[in-house]
Amino acid sequence: MEENDPVRGLRRVKEPKLDQILEYCRREPIERVFLEDVARRGLGRFSGVERDGDLVALCHVGANVVPSGEGCNAFADAAVRGRARMIIGEEGAVSELWDAVVD
Repeated sequence: MEENDPVRGLRRVKEPKLDQILEYCRREPIERVFLEDVARRGLGRFSGVERDGDLVALCHVGANVVPSGEGCNAFADAAVRGRARMIIGEEGAVSELWDAVVD
């Protein structure tokens, strides 16, 4: 499933590839250490948001929802369907996702 936002040039990718996830995490290794770890171990599900072929946002859905990056409102449906216990992560990403879920 892919959804486009022509205004911001964003494209949602349901399942990014491992190499895309690792490249995304490499750009902010401290903030994204959890995302890299679970990706390397093959745990949970990931969704991403791309701009010009590069991931600008990533979300892990497992026991918790862990959004990161720009455009995290795109993960609202996945967060609701995942029935996670918590949304955790960087404040801006969590706030953007939370606002989309409660609207």
